[in-house]
Amino acid sequence: MPKVSEFFRLGVTQPSLDFIDIHSERDVLLFVDPYAISLKSDVWSDLCMDHINSFFQSSVDLIHSGDEDAAKAVLSNLKEPKETGLGYGKSARRGRGVSGGKALDLYASLSRSRAAQTGLLTDLGEFDLFIDGIGPDGLSDITTNIIKRPLIEYTQKQCELWKIPMREGVAVPRIWNSARGEWGSDYFTLPILDDAPLLLVPKYSARRQMTLNSQEFYSDFVLDYLEKEEIRRGSSLVQTIKSSGRRKVLKKDLKAKYEFSKDFLAQFAEATPEVLNNYKEFYRNLPGGAGSLSDEEILEKFDENFDPRAFAEALRIELRRIPGGSEHATTYHRFMIGLFEFIFYPNFIYPELEAEIEDGRKRIDILYTNAAVHGVFHRLQSLAQTRSHVVPVECKNYTREIANPELDQIAGRFSNERGWFGIICCRHLQNKDRFIQRCKNTANAGRGTVLPLDDDDIDRVLEMLGQNRRTSVDEFLNQKIVEIIS
Repeated sequence: MPKVSEFFRLGVTQPSLDFIDIHSERDVLLFVDPYAISLKSDVWSDLCMDHINSFFQSSVDLIHSGDEDAAKAVLSNLKEPKETGLGYGKSARRGRGVSGGKALDLYASLSRSRAAQTGLLTDLGEFDLFIDGIGPDGLSDITTNIIKRPLIEYTQKQCELWKIPMREGVAVPRIWNSARGEWGSDYFTLPILDDAPLLLVPKYSARRQMTLNSQEFYSDFVLDYLEKEEIRRGSSLVQTIKSSGRRKVLKKDLKAKYEFSKDFLAQFAEATPEVLNNYKEFYRNLPGGAGSLSDEEILEKFDENFDPRAFAEALRIELRRIPGGSEHATTYHRFMIGLFEFIFYPNFIYPELEAEIEDGRKRIDILYTNAAVHGVFHRLQSLAQTRSHVVPVECKNYTREIANPELDQIAGRFSNERGWFGIICCRHLQNKDRFIQRCKNTANAGRGTVLPLDDDDIDRVLEMLGQNRRTSVDEFLNQKIVEIIS
């Protein structure tokens, strides 16, 4: 039962990959959660939200306007997204979607939903809270359908990065056009797996469960609020515990009086919007929003164990084995892609190989999206001299010293649009103090901040990770950056 990495012989495993390394023969029990995506503020998530919000607004507007035929036409395109291999499907890459009769059921549910009628329903992520017939798998499939175009672009970038073969002229139906608010079909260059197109999903956007859950909202927020109200009113449901004198209401009594239904949740949320806001705010305030999946959590779905300490040590050994020199530049470059994924995920996501900038006149070895929500790379997003929503990385497998030309090369990639921070990876800096001073001069001249990382620095970072000291990595990198910009 090979995974994508094995099928295409990539020579790396999940911790070195930005996407979910799915099985080729069965679906993986992971989901794409629209609300979790909405909690992020990186370029990739914003692109996905443009599509999600466009679809949501178009659907709700058509229902409110009474245009039944047009609304059903929009919803009927939410068929099974078989290309990603995520969800409950037992066979390979088979989503459930809301095709056929389910599309009509969804239309009926939206049409009669109190939340949709009153405007309480404000985003796709709330479907499981208020819309009958929509569960985690269905909502994940809906979202996957809507963001299919961003996923196609992402898949193409990852295939270029890892040299995964693609076929031209692959027909892809049901693609949401966010600008025009309609579905269409087109032909793309995409990888083929088992005679069917393959779409890769960033592990950054996958979840083990949906963030907003109707049962969780009902049990942990709605009933807790109602218990306090029953106690405040001194209702007949209130019981007093003799030993402590504390008053309480049994959950089973609350559930009998306030039976669960999605219309009830909508009525409750209308009457007490602060409870719904508190529920959503709980996830907004979690570090990283709803949280990004770790490699350990992903691999649990494959019944595989992952030891980050052993993996870090293996990377240390492999780095030492790569010779310097131009003839081994590709090996070093490829190794650094996987290494950065392990070290910097989920702060750095969506790696692009040799990204073209300035109409193709310049190229960057690797370009990352800076998705950090805390730590040193999050702070870099707000400082004027390091502001960076994307991070260019240059990999120099030189046997000689890197100097001003290499520094000028990466500094030439900076701009107000791309940001003012980048990284140079090299094998060895014979006079590290001198090169740091050159980086300081570049920063002081307003030309951007360049962080050099040689093999000694990488080895130290991997040693910390092998000791489960990720916070120490952040402190180490922060000290190096502060030295340059101070």
